[in-house]
Amino acid sequence: MLLLGGLQKGAHLRFLGRLDQSLLVLAELGSGRDQEVDALEMGLLTLEPTPRFILLSMADETLDRPLQAGELARRAGVSKDTLRFYERKGLLPRPRRTANNYRAYPPETVERVLWLRRVLAAGFTLDELARILALRESGGIPCRQVRNLGAAKLAEIEERLRDLEATRDSLRDLLTDWDRRLAEAGPDRRAGLLESLPPFPRKERSR
Repeated sequence: MLLLGGLQKGAHLRFLGRLDQSLLVLAELGSGRDQEVDALEMGLLTLEPTPRFILLSMADETLDRPLQAGELARRAGVSKDTLRFYERKGLLPRPRRTANNYRAYPPETVERVLWLRRVLAAGFTLDELARILALRESGGIPCRQVRNLGAAKLAEIEERLRDLEATRDSLRDLLTDWDRRLAEAGPDRRAGLLESLPPFPRKERSR
């Protein structure tokens, strides 16, 4: 423990919360009555000096301890069901079980899950990622496969953009036609807007 100021005998240490790899501890000097600190107010604490209080820094002795599923999910911003799904897909190694049958994950699993989320956000699917990881963990070098997948996804997006642009142009023309029909029909007559839609192109089935 690193003490940043003198502490009178009998001072009461109150656990306040975690900041990066240190704990903020508020030491109340004197023998006044303890006051509970609402956990929801911890985010309002600052490093500004406060009368009769000093700031302590205490090394995080729990940095390397295993994480239960709930804590891992909270740190990584996912649900516990997502963690189990990643495990079934082979994206996360199966965690060991504690004596009371809780799942215990290594601390570095947080970074693994955050990395998975970044890869999935880039457009890769779970199955694609599982194949990439399987190849990598077997000693292969999947870099070219990753690049080819990225190129294929870009081509798909560009094709969808072209389709969207065509749909946009068709809808713009349709609205122009509807405005004309509404003006011709006036406020008291039906304009038959939906009936005016062009026929859907038919594709004959090959026999």
